[in-house]
Amino acid sequence: PRETMICLEAGSCLGHKFSIEAIESVIEDGTQKEIHDRLAVALKEGLITRHDGSNLYRFAHDEISKASYVMLESDLERRDQMHWNIGNYLKSQLTGSQQIW
Repeated sequence: PRETMICLEAGSCLGHKFSIEAIESVIEDGTQKEIHDRLAVALKEGLITRHDGSNLYRFAHDEISKASYVMLESDLERRDQMHWNIGNYLKSQLTGSQQIW
């Protein structure tokens, strides 16, 4: 499903491992439960694995991550927006002593 692919694309921008919270902030579409449901399809297909029942996922293979990222090349504006959202998400995760600006 398209919603699952969007989650995988966002995950590929985040790296080999990603969390539902990070995906939620990157795609800005859906609750954590909805994102979990979308990722369940990829989990069932063996595209990703879940870390001990947590909200942490990882791609089952580097090539799956790469293929997910390549799919974003057809929509550079959306890819750039995802990267922008990742930067904002990472910035929001910084504590006072970690902030440099």
